[in-house]
Amino acid sequence: MFDTLIHGMAAFNQVGLFPGVELEVLRIGVADVAGAPLVIDARGSAWLQPERLRFDSGHRVPGGLASLRASWGGPRTIEPYLEVEAKTRGWVAGDVYLDRNLSVRTGLIVRLL
Repeated sequence: MFDTLIHGMAAFNQVGLFPGVELEVLRIGVADVAGAPLVIDARGSAWLQPERLRFDSGHRVPGGLASLRASWGGPRTIEPYLEVEAKTRGWVAGDVYLDRNLSVRTGLIVRLL
């Protein structure tokens, strides 16, 4: 079982509206490894943004982000994960990079409930 989320987004500058959309698919079970599930989370976004990220620009340029996270474990466990994320030039909430970027992260998800 997995969840699918679709988010619409909009940003404004001095000149006008810059729309976007994000799609997330969460907890896709792909296999059982050593008695615990291996799950995938996927996220993709596409948007329009002002050229050179300027507040006074009316020229719209496309931007995008794609992310894939694989985690292993189950409910009430510690779940290690590996995530790969790529983005175009532009501003993304929570991302420190304004230029194009490819990030690889690893970590632990702790489920207490």
